[in-house]
Amino acid sequence: MKIEELLDITGMNSLVFKLESPIYIDNFKNLLESESWEKTYTEEDSEWAGFGNFIVEYKKGPYRAVLFCDPDGYVFEVDLFKEDK
Repeated sequence: MKIEELLDITGMNSLVFKLESPIYIDNFKNLLESESWEKTYTEEDSEWAGFGNFIVEYKKGPYRAVLFCDPDGYVFEVDLFKEDK
């Protein structure tokens, strides 16, 4: 199942997932990029990333995924959105 299908199945415009066990950002990156998602925003490369949590945002068509990461690069929350056309 593709991650964006979760929004279509539920009929909702947004979903929030709080992960019980954080997943390293590179694992999400590989999954999303293999499904043609494009990174649109990142605080990961900023000079402040090592001092606190940061976000990375991906987009695919009308879908947007925001990954909330801890300072060590582990994703602890994923927010999915579907923008109205």
